[in-house]
Amino acid sequence: MENIDRFQKALFDNIADNEQYLDHWAEGKAALTLASNGFQVVYEPFGRPGPDLSASCSGYRFYVEVSRFREDYETSQKLSQKLEECNGTLVEYGRGEKDVERVYGKIMSKAKQLPENETGLVFLKSDNDRIEEIEFEEVTLYFDRLVSEQNLLTKLGGVLFDSGWVKFPIREHFYLWRNPKAEKPINDLLAGKLQRLKEPPTHSRDELSELKHRFHISE
Repeated sequence: MENIDRFQKALFDNIADNEQYLDHWAEGKAALTLASNGFQVVYEPFGRPGPDLSASCSGYRFYVEVSRFREDYETSQKLSQKLEECNGTLVEYGRGEKDVERVYGKIMSKAKQLPENETGLVFLKSDNDRIEEIEFEEVTLYFDRLVSEQNLLTKLGGVLFDSGWVKFPIREHFYLWRNPKAEKPINDLLAGKLQRLKEPPTHSRDELSELKHRFHISE
């Protein structure tokens, strides 16, 4: 991983704003996830403005825009209240077109920020209970129709969604949509690596200096 100093500065600059801080933390988590799965990662390779990350492996490079769906505290509070009223039994909560529209809007906004003539990926992380893999899959069905009918989203090679939940029985929790009409599409090798991403291991503070030395992490 390179340019960790830029990531640290972004965190400290936003330490007084919890949601902004967590937005930048999501960028770091995405970088760490890719790095711990064998990718060479650069944080803000062109500075700002520019893509959040670049990642390369086996001579193949792509650029990444990271975004987080912020926690919906009102919905979480309502769910908590319903659980208490129902003595801990499962309760249903509303999902609707607005949630799907939010996912669509986020992807479209981030796709515009990807560089031209490069393979681009939007990496989404959800801290919102209303936005999960169901909403993401609804949007990808729409994108399939959209790109088949119109020459849009050419900079967007794909979208990776971190659901935070493990899919059984294959034990994966990263969902990937690939754009077949992208100028530089995601090939099968890269798609397989992205779909099989594993969560980065957790480490104590005592291990950090050893890890930085071992993996040649530069600041």
